[in-house]
Amino acid sequence: MFRKYLSLVNHPIYFRHVYAPGRERMPEDGNPVVLVSNHQNCLIDPLALVFILSDRKPRFLARASVFKHPLLNKIIRGLGALPTYRARVDGIRGVAKNKGTLEEVAKSLSYGETVVLYPEGQHQNKRWLGPFSQAYLKMAFGAAEEAGFEREVYVMPTANHYSHYRLPREDMMILFGEPVALSPYYEEYKSNPREVMAKVNEEVRGQIQRLMLNVEDLDHYEAIDFLRQSEAGKAFARSLSLNPSYLPDKLQADKELVARLKEA
Repeated sequence: MFRKYLSLVNHPIYFRHVYAPGRERMPEDGNPVVLVSNHQNCLIDPLALVFILSDRKPRFLARASVFKHPLLNKIIRGLGALPTYRARVDGIRGVAKNKGTLEEVAKSLSYGETVVLYPEGQHQNKRWLGPFSQAYLKMAFGAAEEAGFEREVYVMPTANHYSHYRLPREDMMILFGEPVALSPYYEEYKSNPREVMAKVNEEVRGQIQRLMLNVEDLDHYEAIDFLRQSEAGKAFARSLSLNPSYLPDKLQADKELVARLKEA
């Protein structure tokens, strides 16, 4: 019923167009997948994935505070979400409750399900990529360890992008990268887990950074954002033979514009 609501009501009304380039690279349902993404909009990001991943029921990790209301708790859990506790918000005792969540995640992955995490820990209010927590890799390698390192576990890098990530009747896109199979790292992980997780995290974060519009110059962010949205930004896209009204083309043009401004 919820999928019907998304496909017939929410997405057709809220968005003009929805794009999912690279969706075919997603490992088939039945494979353990930890899907990670940048985070631009706290609610729309996971709803977009539920809509696009129509062949499965992904599990999401969300901050524990949204589970406090009894009715909301039932609804959110029914949609596949699990609570995560953070020390700065929930205290040390709260963080201890993450053990139950980790056990549920491991169980879901052992069943070949897809678990979605946002390693930045919170949604950003700018088009840039924050630092990653490596908790998603602890879960992924933990699931592999539960299976005796005999089953493939994938990490799937994705990125979300919006023509505007606050207003309705805008365009939305989820871009899928190349899945990272963890089995080539199993032997090294057994003796050097921290080094291996750092190596895989660098690869995954690097993919997401290349997929999205990542404006690293935060000191001049407002000026850069103004330029790319202005008529000059649209003219720049057309100069590259790209259509500024087509979100995949506009993203490509914006990434090139940001790269040239950085070089300048």
